[in-house]
Amino acid sequence: MIALFKPTVCSKKNQNRIQNREGFIERFLDTKNLLLKSVSYIKVNVYANLYSGTGKDVQTIGMVSGSADGQVIIWKRQGDSFKIVKILSDHSLTITGLSVLEDKLNHTVYYLATSSLDEAVFIYQFNEEFLNESENGKFELDSKLSLGTKYGMNETFQLLITLKGHENWIQGLSFGVFNEGGEANDLVLASSSQDKYIRLWRISSRNVAEAMDDDFKSLQLSTQAQLFELSLSTEKTMKYSVMVESVLYGHDDWVYSVQWLPPKAKEVNGKIEWIQENVLLSASSDKSLMLWKFDDESGVWNNFARVGEIGGNSFGFYNGMFEPNGNYILGQSYTGAFYLWSFDGQKLEAEPCITGNMDEVRRCEWNKELGYLVTVSKDQTTRIISECDSAWYEIARPQIHGYDMQCITFTNTFQFVSAGEEKVLRVFATPKSFIKTYCGLKGINEEEYKKLEGKTSFVGANVPALGLSNKAVSEINEKEEINSHSDNRFNNEFSMMRLEEINKAPLEHHLITGTLWPEIDKLYGHGFEVFSVASSNDGSLLASSCKSSTAEHAKIILWDTKTWKIISHLAGHSLTVTRIKFSPDDSHLVSVSRDRSICIFKRNGNDFNLIKTIQAHSRIIWDVDWFDNLNFITVSRDKKIKIWNLEKDLPSNVLELNDSVTCVSVAPVNNIFAVGLESGAIQLFIQRENRLEKYLEIDADYFHASSVTSIAWCLIDKRLKLASTGSDNSVRIFSIKYD
Repeated sequence: MIALFKPTVCSKKNQNRIQNREGFIERFLDTKNLLLKSVSYIKVNVYANLYSGTGKDVQTIGMVSGSADGQVIIWKRQGDSFKIVKILSDHSLTITGLSVLEDKLNHTVYYLATSSLDEAVFIYQFNEEFLNESENGKFELDSKLSLGTKYGMNETFQLLITLKGHENWIQGLSFGVFNEGGEANDLVLASSSQDKYIRLWRISSRNVAEAMDDDFKSLQLSTQAQLFELSLSTEKTMKYSVMVESVLYGHDDWVYSVQWLPPKAKEVNGKIEWIQENVLLSASSDKSLMLWKFDDESGVWNNFARVGEIGGNSFGFYNGMFEPNGNYILGQSYTGAFYLWSFDGQKLEAEPCITGNMDEVRRCEWNKELGYLVTVSKDQTTRIISECDSAWYEIARPQIHGYDMQCITFTNTFQFVSAGEEKVLRVFATPKSFIKTYCGLKGINEEEYKKLEGKTSFVGANVPALGLSNKAVSEINEKEEINSHSDNRFNNEFSMMRLEEINKAPLEHHLITGTLWPEIDKLYGHGFEVFSVASSNDGSLLASSCKSSTAEHAKIILWDTKTWKIISHLAGHSLTVTRIKFSPDDSHLVSVSRDRSICIFKRNGNDFNLIKTIQAHSRIIWDVDWFDNLNFITVSRDKKIKIWNLEKDLPSNVLELNDSVTCVSVAPVNNIFAVGLESGAIQLFIQRENRLEKYLEIDADYFHASSVTSIAWCLIDKRLKLASTGSDNSVRIFSIKYD
């Protein structure tokens, strides 16, 4: 049996707009992974759901996605998955926006509007079977608003009017329908722009006063009503007016999105009516989301709530949206992270939300004693993921670095060594604040918590104002740090809580500022960027390698983990060493390289001597792992898996796959091993006597969208956990039952 958990998040791009209705967060997470898989290397930029029904009966019946290659795909829902039913290729450049509208006269008909960097907007019509794509139109795009309309099933969209006012690119639009004093419904269009302003445009069918003098400049605030007519039939014509109702200013930077609070059903005179409230949400790159409300007494719009970030490693919000019932607000930040707040109509309260990497995840490693997973990523972070109540959460971000992260290894339960694309390895120690968070979320009792806490020395860590390293905070200066007014003081909200009070995962702002681990040492010795690192099983030795194009720099450095001094340099390879592994009894060390060779070293005290070099593959060897103290496995870009014995120069088993193999990991039981492929696929095999056989088939829907970068096993509560990381920015954790 295979179960899958997928910690992930948006990519770090402002075009990645979120739009969802049913399932709110979980649905977005699932569909994003599905889309990433389906379009392979083409990044999905935007998508919109299709709905059927009203109120509580709303169902997601399909989905529309747009990608960087200009394609728009219409998907139909089939159970928990989606099937492609139509690919639209009218656009030539990146899709920037999608919107879907249900025809109110025919609820089985939908209209899809798409926009692109090719300066075109296309309108499509289709029914619930997603078969009848019929019409399209095209507008030029600039820093003005354009209103288009159609009436009748066979009419095309025509440009009606252009609204001038914004002085820079318009980033967000949202319509609200208002019924004031029992009069006819008015449309109010909210628009947000890079000029830092939000403009409200009222579209009304009521009579308007005479227009004001038009001696204003074209880019000044215009309150002049513009009139237009709609011919609904040969006998009926409707007159409308459009004018600026208000201009809202409160953000200090570009305003990326606006959205009206969704209408709510209320009983009016014995009838259920949908009432639109005068509440508007805006998101800006000034690190804030604002809620605006119209004050009936003063007649002006005020922002009555503001949430977001102050300081920290955050760069503003690209999008904000209401949950369909208006009970939650979701924000998407520059870093791809999600922020969630509950909303009772007046106050906002932060809630835990999904997290994940915003760039390629390069390596994962299990803490086998405590059962949590640590990952390093090109997004310059180290993250810890742990299972709590049958779900997986990010519970700490020990390292937020200035370089893209490359590799990591545990030297013991309470210490790891990591390296980014720099010449330095950094050593981190587990702080007491993490132990408290971990034990609280896992439900570990006070006695066991005290035992674990007693094995740690530091309370936490912070980063000095002009520093790059995580500075340790000890118990002696904890009070001073907490009382400090510095932006860089240690601030862990869980450190002040009792163990039993810790019952929910950390919030995004807490992960950024309050879960750092202290850096206790730096290791210098490599001439180029560190590429691989490995620890001996007894934790006494550390081996590392760096990028290299010469034999001199291709040497493996062996470190003593007690003194953090270099023991020796292990020569043998001529190009970058891609992976290093100690045998289970630490008697041998095997390394593989870009030079297509294997080097085997034998232990001699605290040093190792080269005993064998094998030209093993025809292409770069990506990974290696041990079955036992004599047998190991290698995988290569030449698509071959080879099993080796220390006493032989030829492989004892060879298996060729249909794709390049990028990583391998041997399970701690039954000679099971998993391999990751360049295509994103993961395959499980078992070695029985002299045969290699498929062990389990993993559904293709669970594969990565692009190359698998690492795989790691862990035995937790007699169940195998398999973690994989990929270039698609995701971490996948499989639970596998074995015989």
